[in-house]
Amino acid sequence: MINLYLNALKIRLQNNQALTDFCQTNFGRNLSVRRFFKNRAEINASDLPLIFITRPAIKREFAGNISKKEHSIALYGLLHWPKEDDEGLSRAQDLSIEFEELIEDAVHIYTGLTGDISMALTDGDSENDEGIFHPVYALVKHLIIKDR
Repeated sequence: MINLYLNALKIRLQNNQALTDFCQTNFGRNLSVRRFFKNRAEINASDLPLIFITRPAIKREFAGNISKKEHSIALYGLLHWPKEDDEGLSRAQDLSIEFEELIEDAVHIYTGLTGDISMALTDGDSENDEGIFHPVYALVKHLIIKDR
């Protein structure tokens, strides 16, 4: 079942008009959304903007013969912003924050497209790299999906 949820998240992110507009307006590129393992992904700046979806953990709770599952999902958002003067770095921070907020909104909007399904989705915490890997800026948005 988790594969269906991960595919639904991918569909929601790929088909969100606000995210699409944001990427086109600020980077002149379409957003790429992929599913893979963080430590097994080779990413080039030419691939950005990018969101990749991972499922790093699952927590199980048993009630009789029924297993209730909480899937920890991590959405990694990566942007490329090469300007390094004070104004450029300030703009990179603004873009990173807006990107995070758009991701948060997009995952909660049911698209009605084939493959998008209803899910019990809860927002978790977010973190960013504070520009340490300039000109690439990264953030991670955590989600919890409850299954059963």
